[in-house]
This record gives sequence, structure tokens and C-alpha cells, in this order.
Amino acid sequence: MKHLLAPLLLTSVLAAPAFADDRLPHTPRAGLWEATVDMSVDGVPFDPLEALRGAREQLLQYLPPEQQAALSAALGEQGQAPRVCLTKDNVANANTVEYWLEEFESEMDGCTFTSAGRNGATLKVTGQCDGQSGFKGQLDGTLNMPDDRSVNTVLQGKGEVRLEALGMPGASSGLRQYRIAVNSRFVQQDCAGVPALN
Repeated sequence: MKHLLAPLLLTSVLAAPAFADDRLPHTPRAGLWEATVDMSVDGVPFDPLEALRGAREQLLQYLPPEQQAALSAALGEQGQAPRVCLTKDNVANANTVEYWLEEFESEMDGCTFTSAGRNGATLKVTGQCDGQSGFKGQLDGTLNMPDDRSVNTVLQGKGEVRLEALGMPGASSGLRQYRIAVNSRFVQQDCAGVPALN
């Protein structure tokens, strides 16, 4: 029995990192990225970027010049995918589960995300939002990074948008089904004048 136990212990020690590993197999490249966003509310397509582009002039008048340039570059022109510049510092830990959970939470104030498991290049998440950023409800989603040149996320769930949290009159949108898919792809190493993320 003693001779059987040692190989079993050695096998379990060697296998342990595979179970405890919280790293995705790829890290996004530093450089210029662009994203396409598909959103629907109760199954009806909605384009939040076009709404923002339509209000661009009103938004720009309240921002200092450096933020105006960043917003214009991020929104892009009509029909153009929004772009962002990622530095080496931005992507240093972008292959860890913790990094992506923090990214989801930083994009959606008042939401807490946890890992629901990882399978290869795919991370499953679940989130609960308290309405601080406007959305109150439950979200489930996936992040898939098949290589260092693409990151695809899908979040969906049921909840309500609290309009007063967004500075708009009205109580809430009522309970609705939301789905947002963001497909990001690496364009080139040179950021071509697009400001880097902070």
C-alpha cells in the first residue's frame, strides 16, 4: 500500500495546478482594438452606440478637450466600430479570471460578478446588479478568448433600468430581458492616435 500511495500523491500534486489555474490560455495583444456591439431588449435590437453618437455634440460640450478627443475616438463615426488603445500595462494580467471579473465590475457600477467556471478559453460569469449604475437585476454571461487577437463577451439576464439613476425622469423601464454581445478584435500594434486606456 505504501508503494501505491506515493505515486498517487505525486500525481495529485502535479495535477493540482490544472484545477486551481485561473488563467485563460491567451493574453490580448497590446495595440489598437475595435469592437462591434449587439444589444437587444426583449428580443428587439437596440444600438446604444448610435444613440450616443446622436447625442455626441451635447455630450462633448460638457467635457474638457482631452476627454472630447477620447470620446470621439472611442465612439468612432457612424457605421464605424468603436476603437480603444490597449497598452502593455493594460493587458499585463488580462489572461486571469480575476482581471475579467474586475473589468465587468468596473464597466457596470453596482454589479458584483463571480466566476461560474472556466473551460479552456471560455469563462462563465454570473452577476448581480443593485441598480447603482441604472441596471438592477441578474446577469449571466461568457467571455471567450480563442486567441490573442479576439475577445468575445455575451451578457444576458432579466432586470430593470432605473431611469433616475441615469439622471433621467421616470421610475424604471419595468422588468425586461436584456442581451448584449461585444466582439472585440485586434486591428494593429500602432494605436493611430486613439488615446490609451488609463
